[in-house]
Amino acid sequence: MTTDNTSPDSPLTGAGTRILVPLDGSDLAAKALPVAEALCRQLSAHLDLVSVLSPTIIPFVGGEPYIPGEVYQQIDTERTQAAQVYLASAAKSLSEQGIAVETHLERGDAALRLLDLAKELRSTLVVMTTHGRTGLARFALGSVADRVVRAGVSPVLLLRSFPSPAHGTDLSHALIPLDGSLAAETPVFTLVPLLAGTVLHTITLLRIADPRDGEAGRQLCENYLQAVRQRLVDRLGDRDCAISTLVRSTNNPAASIVECSRDGECDLVLMATHGEAGIGRWALGGVTDRVVRDGNTPILLMHPPRK
Repeated sequence: MTTDNTSPDSPLTGAGTRILVPLDGSDLAAKALPVAEALCRQLSAHLDLVSVLSPTIIPFVGGEPYIPGEVYQQIDTERTQAAQVYLASAAKSLSEQGIAVETHLERGDAALRLLDLAKELRSTLVVMTTHGRTGLARFALGSVADRVVRAGVSPVLLLRSFPSPAHGTDLSHALIPLDGSLAAETPVFTLVPLLAGTVLHTITLLRIADPRDGEAGRQLCENYLQAVRQRLVDRLGDRDCAISTLVRSTNNPAASIVECSRDGECDLVLMATHGEAGIGRWALGGVTDRVVRDGNTPILLMHPPRK
């Protein structure tokens, strides 16, 4: 029997598909736009572009503001106008390409406002780059992206800021690591039915076997993946989406997932943010963090239902 892991409050249960893209005016953040545009075409989705203005910081000297109030107001007005012009320009370009688009200019803490807006709009998906204006080296995910992933309800597609993605906007081949838990299967039976046959055309289900479990453990992993595959085939029906399975034996699941995503020429890694502790010899969670940190492939993350 197929398990539906979508909670009643999930954006996936709402009418219409909405994709939210956070922008901060930087070229790095704007790298999300071509992918979001392609997804909107494939899914007939509505696009929401959002910028969040943080409060203008006033320097103080000796307890008094360093700049007069009218100067502060002028700076704030200029920042607001610049953000409005940027959003309008991006929206105009997309609208001319036939994309249904809205803009949202918010104020406050960037992560909190993005989380609130995604919930308010019931965004089906948030598409963003791992770094924006701050351009942090290697991996700190960018504090905003990190908080949106960890605290949000909507699935988040993270695109690598460094280096530029070589695959362009193609996300047709997804690698889905599983750890044997229902929580880790959440994307398989919620996101995949949404994307299969339009965005996704090839899926590889991956299970990591612990070498200490020997051939018997590997066979259990094979059997598990075949059962999940059959459930998914039944769910998708005649959609144009090939599904295969892959078992790897290793003591380092995260490194193996990253390696598989490269070796298999996957366009996307699709994972739950965590699995369930105590199931098998490893569980998603810390593994997910390391795949986000070390991989170069776009990664689509989804929270299992909150209990």
